[in-house]
Amino acid sequence: MGEIYNEAHDLLHALFSPFFKVPRKLKISTADLLVSQYRITPFIKKKRKAIRIPGSRDFEYAIHFLSLRNRLEPGLQEIFDLWNNAYQKKKESEPEERPRTRRRPRRRR
Repeated sequence: MGEIYNEAHDLLHALFSPFFKVPRKLKISTADLLVSQYRITPFIKKKRKAIRIPGSRDFEYAIHFLSLRNRLEPGLQEIFDLWNNAYQKKKESEPEERPRTRRRPRRRR
């Protein structure tokens, strides 16, 4: 996966650097999205026992992007259904995130 991430990062750099500078956070999120697409639909098909949803916050975007790819390429419907169902089950089983409350700074003496 590290090689795939490096290739995605280099691709984004080569694609956008001649025109404008992409913020680091956006570049990392986009590279993570591309790596997730490779994880979902690898070039070499392996038999998988179970689908493992990564703990990345941006994985929901990968599912949405796979949905867009599925609309263009209907052959991905089965893969989309498997991953989307697994993601929805994981999402339902996890407790809801509490909104972060900002703590007051400590009082200095």
